[in-house]
Amino acid sequence: LGADNVVASSDNDSMLANEKSMDLILNTIPTGHNWSAYQGLLKKGGKQCLLGIHSGFAAAMVANQIRRFSFTDCTVVNSMIGGIKNTEEVLALCAKNNIYPEVEVIPVAKLNEVYTMLDAANDSGKRYVLDIEKTLTEQAMASYSSEAPTIGPNHNGLNPGGIVKDLTKMLFCY
Repeated sequence: LGADNVVASSDNDSMLANEKSMDLILNTIPTGHNWSAYQGLLKKGGKQCLLGIHSGFAAAMVANQIRRFSFTDCTVVNSMIGGIKNTEEVLALCAKNNIYPEVEVIPVAKLNEVYTMLDAANDSGKRYVLDIEKTLTEQAMASYSSEAPTIGPNHNGLNPGGIVKDLTKMLFCY
C-alpha cells in the first residue's frame, strides 16, 4: 500500500521519535478512542483518516463540512467506504496474497450468544457467519429457547455529547 513506516502507538519512544513524520495516518480503531493522541505524528498538511464508527468519525464528517465553507483545511477526515471499484481491488489483493478473515460458521440458535460476546469485545477480529441453510428451520426454531442478548452501555462515544466534544477538538485544536 506504499507505507514507509509503521508506528506502534503503545511504544512511547516510537511515538516521540516519529513526531511530525507522517503524511497519512489510517486510523482503523473501530470504537471510541483518543484519536487526538496521533495528531502529533502528522507533518504539516498531513491527514488522519478515521475509519471506525465512533464520535470522532461523526465529528470529522461535520468538521469537514464546516471547514469546506470557511476555506480552511481539516487534518482529521473520515471515510465510509472507498466505493465498489476500491473494494474490488482490496478483495483481489487479499485473494492474490491469500489474506483471509478468521471466520466461524455458527447455528442460528447461537446468535444471541455471539451478540453478547461481540458486545464485550472482539479482540480476535473473528467474523461470525450464520448457517441459515442448515439451522434456520421450523424444527430448530421450535426447540429454540434463549435469553435475549446482554448488551452493555455504549462506550464508543457515538452520542451528541461525544460528537460535540470531538468536533470542538477538531475545529479549535487541530
